Amino acid sequence: MRIRRAALCAATLFALVAASCGDDGGTTSEGSSGAGATSTTSATASSTTVVPKSGGTLSVGVFSEVTSLDPILGGGTGFTGASEQTALYDVLVRFDDKTGTYQPRTAESLTPNADFSVWTLKLRAGVTFSDGTAYDAAAVKSSVERHTSTKSTSQFKSVIANNVKSIDIVDARTLTFTLSSPWAGFPVVLASGPGRIVSPAAVAKLGDQLSTAPVGAGAGPFIIDSFRPKEALVLKRNPTYWGGEVKLDSVRFVALAGASATFDSLKGNTIQAAYLRDPQVNDQAKKDGFSGIEVPIASAATLQFNAGVVVTCTGGKPDALCAGAADGTKVTTPSPAKNIKVRQAIAAAIDPKVINERAYGGKAVASSSLIPPGFLWDPATPGPAYDPAKAKDLVAQAKAEGWDGKIRLLVQNAGANLPTGDAIETQLRAVGIEVAKDNTKDTQAVVTQALVNRDYDSVTWGFTLPPDDSLYLTLLQNVTGTYGYSSDAMNAALAKLRVASTATAKTDALKQISQIWATDVPAVTLAHYPALLAWGSKVHDVAGTNGATLLFDKAWIG
Repeated sequence: MRIRRAALCAATLFALVAASCGDDGGTTSEGSSGAGATSTTSATASSTTVVPKSGGTLSVGVFSEVTSLDPILGGGTGFTGASEQTALYDVLVRFDDKTGTYQPRTAESLTPNADFSVWTLKLRAGVTFSDGTAYDAAAVKSSVERHTSTKSTSQFKSVIANNVKSIDIVDARTLTFTLSSPWAGFPVVLASGPGRIVSPAAVAKLGDQLSTAPVGAGAGPFIIDSFRPKEALVLKRNPTYWGGEVKLDSVRFVALAGASATFDSLKGNTIQAAYLRDPQVNDQAKKDGFSGIEVPIASAATLQFNAGVVVTCTGGKPDALCAGAADGTKVTTPSPAKNIKVRQAIAAAIDPKVINERAYGGKAVASSSLIPPGFLWDPATPGPAYDPAKAKDLVAQAKAEGWDGKIRLLVQNAGANLPTGDAIETQLRAVGIEVAKDNTKDTQAVVTQALVNRDYDSVTWGFTLPPDDSLYLTLLQNVTGTYGYSSDAMNAALAKLRVASTATAKTDALKQISQIWATDVPAVTLAHYPALLAWGSKVHDVAGTNGATLLFDKAWIG
């Protein structure tokens, strides 16, 4: 079976596991774990010897409807719009799991100095935005720096602000990134949201329309056709794509009601590709012979806390916190989860085994540890123990300090989230916590409420923690302010992971991170399981990169 064979091909480096294990045709200089060089060509392994056909629409069932087509407002991973945005803008480099290196896309090369503190980016010649303007060093600098702007809600905002000291233009096709300290895994940033470069001319011309109608804004294989929220995003072939002929006429992205409904549509050919993030559904898809990419995920299901997110008000947004406030006003979101005893009580009240049975039919790995058993750099560090007596004691302590014993629980209204929310509510009530559960919203609405409006106390969530450079980046995003949690000890442990260059060093750093995580409880891990990016037998040459992002520039339908 192709999926299972793919997983075995990348047993020691399973970031995004491609369905074919052959040579991708590119030339790559030596490097490990994506730490160094990229190749000078970019090609994708073919899944068949049949001559590719042109035409047709590929419909993709996404995990969550994209909230914005502007990279600084959404699209952190393939689960939240990165595939859609990459189709529009392309990306500077792409992670290749088979070689463990970063393959160039719109870049010609990306090379570090001796200690990985300065990276030189050379752009490919002949690339232009679809509005006809130059895809040059000035455009790259402008686009990356937008992620740190006041308007930005990018998951990479703090990553760039805290790690990139300067971006300097050398010539029209060359620029350097000087980092605040050495980082061997820096290319992952340019393989993610900041690497999706937006035309400065389109930014100036379109304003807020860039978010929903980015006409001319990208250099990707597709351009905007239509975007109807709650219905579909349709992208059509870019006839001037720098990478050559795009085979598909269009790609259509639709959000359906959970993994089961999405898989049913895949089996019925209403859609031809799908993001499936449910271990029971994934297991059935593999049994039914669907091809695709399997993405191992540590802490795939979590209960994420609002530990006191600090927001900067702009235009009175978000409404619940900033109505009437002057621009630039900083407001800390009110949440009982700011109290570490509340977080610890909730962690002690939840039994991952109950979650696994009720939500996943026993198919997931039931563990509260940040990193699951068998992970490439498994630190063998347990998470918070299930201990209802301890939970009741912590609840009493928190109430004595002024907590009213109430917490809001935000739950997506589809798939395993519903029984997960029910199980959490039952277990929290059993230790004296009054739960106000909201399970009426779809995934996109939950993402907006939590990440944009910051209006939540706790939310059923999931991390994407793979054993590659994205691991550090994702942990950094989740423990340096995105959800309000901060810790000097955690920052020091993350700094160790950043510079770790061996398996032993990475394991040691993850052990320290996991120990702090188990005590501070920024989130509660509920389960570990892989995601499955699946498609039918007539779909060929879909490729993957980090962050569960799919690439459709070579895709075709047989």
